[in-house]
Formats: sequence, C-alpha cells, structure tokens
Amino acid sequence: MPQTILTEAEAIRHSKIPRGEFPACDVADIFQVERTERRKTFGEAFFDAIEADVVDYASATEFAKGTVYSPDDVVSYRGAYYTATAGTTSEPSDRTNWDLAPKMTDPDFQDLWCFFMARYLSLLVIRDTIQPQTNQLTGAGVININGENFSQAKPETVVTSFHYIDAQVRRTYDNMVAWITEKDTASPGGKWSTFLGVTDADEECRNDSFKYPTECPGSSGINREKMNSGWEVA
Repeated sequence: MPQTILTEAEAIRHSKIPRGEFPACDVADIFQVERTERRKTFGEAFFDAIEADVVDYASATEFAKGTVYSPDDVVSYRGAYYTATAGTTSEPSDRTNWDLAPKMTDPDFQDLWCFFMARYLSLLVIRDTIQPQTNQLTGAGVININGENFSQAKPETVVTSFHYIDAQVRRTYDNMVAWITEKDTASPGGKWSTFLGVTDADEECRNDSFKYPTECPGSSGINREKMNSGWEVA
C-alpha cells in the first residue's frame, strides 16, 4: 500500500467543505495528489524532509471504552491520534482530557501542517474525489448520483462547486507561500530554502478560475520580488 502523509480522515476533516459527509477518499487518490505536489509545488527535497518528520505512532493502540488512560498515553480514534492530558476513561472527543497528537516532530513543520499544508492537500484530494463520487460521465452526459437514485447535474451547480473549492485552494496556497517566504527571509539558507514556490510565470495561470497551482508550469523558487513588493494575499 502506498504511504502518504495525509490520511483519509484528515482529507475529509481538513477540507471543511460544507457539503455534508464525503465518502472516504481512497489512499491511492491521496498518493497521486501528494506525488504531484511533491514535484510541482513543494519540491522533492522539501516534501521529503516533511515526510521524514512525521511522528511514528505505530505503537499507539485503538481507543477502548472503559480503559483508564494516563497522561501522555496516545490512542488512535476515528482516524486520528490523541494524547491524554490527564488520567481519564472518556473518549478523545472529550477535549478536556485529550489533545490531538502532533503530526510532526519539528515545531515549524507542525505549524506548516496545521495552518496550511493539511488543508491545501485535503482540498486537492476532495477536488479530485468529489467529481467521480457524486457525478458520473455516461453516454447520456453527466448524471448526479444520490444513493441509488440519480438525476442530471445542473451545469451551474457543478461550476459553482468547483469554483468554491478552487478559491479555497488558491487562498490557502497563497497564504502558505507568504508564510514560508517570511520564514526563509528570517533564516536564509535553512530548511525553508528548498521550497519550490511560485514565480511570475505561474501567476497568469494561477489566476485562471478553472486552474489550481499544480496545473500551472513548474517554478524555480520562491518569488521573493513579488512577495516583497506587497503581493496581496487573501
């Protein structure tokens, strides 16, 4: 099975698209998105450093009702890992006694993951997954699937839905680039310097309402000139 940084549960949780429950994403879908982003957006060296920094929770056990957990115990619960902050028998959904366990060992990478990267990857996965899950191409055109029933999808509904997701992708991406650029400017030549980023050549493509960053030409580094000249980030 391919290894991914993002999990199925995280893809659904971090996307935060108000469309009810999504079907679980296939790990193969997540793997394809991550491999593309590794080459075209983050850069292989930068992505690999983050991948290597993921905390190994292989020894964590599934939460069991009735078990007394001690502080710092880690359990798996509904696709995520939680750390007990006090002696408790309550479920991790009771956040008074549990915290979401960190994804990364490096605090900076943890911030990158929590504030930007998890949401960015999740939106791309949902974007690629929702089309085949809820709409289907047939000889009669595109149909909308609703359980065992289906109806013809309205073109404006499809376009509006994807525009909404694309807008979230672009905003998250732009804010992530700005954040990484600030970090790299403060510590030149450090761990942020291998981030691939965006260049002027990408800008026109990225502003196309039907495209997101990975559909645009690859870049050769962070566009510091545009960032330092007051490029507005939504």
